[in-house]
Amino acid sequence: MAAARYSQDVLEEFFGEIPRRESERRGEPLIPLPNQLDEFVLNRNDFGETLREWRMSNDLTNPRNRDIHLFERDKMEKVVNLVQSEIRRLGNIRLSFQAQVNFTRERNGEQQESKYFFKDDTADVIMARGNTREAIEEKFSGFTSSMEGQIENWNEQGSGWDGDGIPILYAQIAPYDPLGGGSY
Repeated sequence: MAAARYSQDVLEEFFGEIPRRESERRGEPLIPLPNQLDEFVLNRNDFGETLREWRMSNDLTNPRNRDIHLFERDKMEKVVNLVQSEIRRLGNIRLSFQAQVNFTRERNGEQQESKYFFKDDTADVIMARGNTREAIEEKFSGFTSSMEGQIENWNEQGSGWDGDGIPILYAQIAPYDPLGGGSY
């Protein structure tokens, strides 16, 4: 800063006053990115916004957050709104979900509690063109169905754990820019 001021003083000494055109040097003001959308809050923004993780905290006193099917129906519109907002901002995206599920069981007269994180096996690509709503709904429904299947599998094996609610849902969104073909 001092060097810039010194060089400006030296130039003005030899060439006279330099007109200030601050407005030409400044770019457009940065548009702040939303840190909250519906019930989702931006949890993490890594690598120059190439990975954005949105977090939705849910109240377990609400019975709709304790049943997977009710949870899916209740949160579907909010998930779709979030992902469509990110598609408008980023274009094509890769989308995956994670959810924390609380489990309880009774053993030897004691109530035991456990938390487990369910994660998508793959991040699906959602293209900006076409019917994005259907693709988002299909992805979220597939994720909740996968969670339900894993919980039922545990119960069939005699674990005794019962799903006690979904307190946290994560949506991880990254821009998708496929490599283009080149010419040789």
